Amino acid sequence: MPPAPPPVRRDVLSPDPAEHTLLVELRRDPADPDVRMVYGDLLEHRGEVAKANFLRGNDDDDDPDELLDGSDVAWRTLVSRDPVACQVPTCPRTWDRFAPVADDERCRRCIACAKLVRYCATIAEERASLERGERALVDRGGGLRDTVIRCDRSRSS
Repeated sequence: MPPAPPPVRRDVLSPDPAEHTLLVELRRDPADPDVRMVYGDLLEHRGEVAKANFLRGNDDDDDPDELLDGSDVAWRTLVSRDPVACQVPTCPRTWDRFAPVADDERCRRCIACAKLVRYCATIAEERASLERGERALVDRGGGLRDTVIRCDRSRSS
């Protein structure tokens, strides 16, 4: 079984103090609609429309390359609302609705089954996470155009 990657917990999330504060709040409570609204407005005001739409979950019609060119996996990890395909009926089904793990920005916990869900930068990271018995979410820049969660039902019990 592959070892878990080292935890990721950055002290500085943005050089812009206002953006840093909003990102700290989203790291603490990823589903907070008020923070998402204010941060989306800030991004839009700065002309970062693709990022604002991704943050709000309204990016279906956007050019995916614009988002990938204008952001990095660390930022997408904090703000993603990508859907989760899961067979557990009480699963929250979006990355922002999983409970944050205090010492790792790329890991959250499902409130329905208590399994760890890891935000993976690549398909190889996803495979390693699945081998460890975790759930895994692949970033849009990790080789897939759509983010998917692969739930291995045999490991969900």
